[in-house]
Amino acid sequence: MKKGFLSKNKKIHKPDYFFLGVFIFIVIVGLIILTSASGISAYDGQDGNKYYYLINQLYKGVLPGILFFVLISFLFKNETIINFFKNKTPIIYFISLLLMIFVLVFGIEHGGATSWIDLHIFSFQPSEILKLTTILYFSFIFAKNNYKEDKNLLRFSLLLMGLGGLFIFLQPDLGTLMVYVAICLAVLFFVGIKFRYIFSIIFLGLFFSFFAITTGIVNENRIMRIKVWLNPLEYQNTDYAYQINQASIAIGSGGVFGKGIGNSIQKFLYLPEVSSDSVFAIAAEEFGFIFTTFFVLIYLIFILRGFYITKRLENEYYKYVVSGIMAFIGFQSFVNIATMTRILPLTGVPMPFMSYGNSLMLVMFVSVAIVFSFSRYTKDDIYNSKLKK
Repeated sequence: MKKGFLSKNKKIHKPDYFFLGVFIFIVIVGLIILTSASGISAYDGQDGNKYYYLINQLYKGVLPGILFFVLISFLFKNETIINFFKNKTPIIYFISLLLMIFVLVFGIEHGGATSWIDLHIFSFQPSEILKLTTILYFSFIFAKNNYKEDKNLLRFSLLLMGLGGLFIFLQPDLGTLMVYVAICLAVLFFVGIKFRYIFSIIFLGLFFSFFAITTGIVNENRIMRIKVWLNPLEYQNTDYAYQINQASIAIGSGGVFGKGIGNSIQKFLYLPEVSSDSVFAIAAEEFGFIFTTFFVLIYLIFILRGFYITKRLENEYYKYVVSGIMAFIGFQSFVNIATMTRILPLTGVPMPFMSYGNSLMLVMFVSVAIVFSFSRYTKDDIYNSKLKK
């Protein structure tokens, strides 16, 4: 065990309220965008209730998220409690792996992937929980042990990464798999794993992807998404290109200033998944290039602020957790925007804080609560020191 693994910080100060303020702003604007984007599809599919997605997002995602946020923020004022939860991380992580097995057997299908567990009162997506618990567990084992002295530690982490990735692949949910692998690699990078190991993992991942595509392990629909991305003109009139074509129309027709909130044309059942994967395209159509760029910059400020907190932390466990969480939010946001703008092939990755999805919203609130709580333990008071200057 590393020296100081269970040590306490001598100084505890107020958390970073600037980070919290940006988070609240993003959540509020995200809910406004979701309400506008999803109204027509909700009215059509939910017995005329155009606020269906907003209401469900609020009482199944945001409100529980606020409760968890307050609870975590209160409990994590005490480092004894943090150490207690930290030591329970292996149990929490392996429970999330069991949920991944459970969903393969008893899960329900949506969008071609068996990713959801339906408890009738609510449904949830175990892979979203796995993303966070993987960050926590990887941070735990690397903060506790020195991988340079224990080579089996790296092998063990790669085994767990492969196991979690396999469960996601079997659903199959390739978009979530891409984000999951990126999160694991990000934590390994922040831990200080040598680049040659990280590049070797990326190479193996690309080789496996090529093998899965060429041997037919990946179904035709997902292969065609890649072909549409590589050769858009050749496949532009096919059903496989329909969603991304409609997304491009939405983004392009928004122009510089947008059509105005509520005035999207594509949300009138032209563009699929407007409440989840495609919500960014509707935001670009209604609010235009200037506002969309501004909102993306707010996301960037939020993520960079999180990494700034990381820089000021001295506790290794806190550093790894905060870095992993901010990489999670940053990469998932990037993938969603990149798929809507044709930078990457179309995948079913939702936009954090904006897309409809109770599991993701709740996990995001818990993740941000952890970062906010750990900002108390930086070597100086980030928030008040900036105000004094």
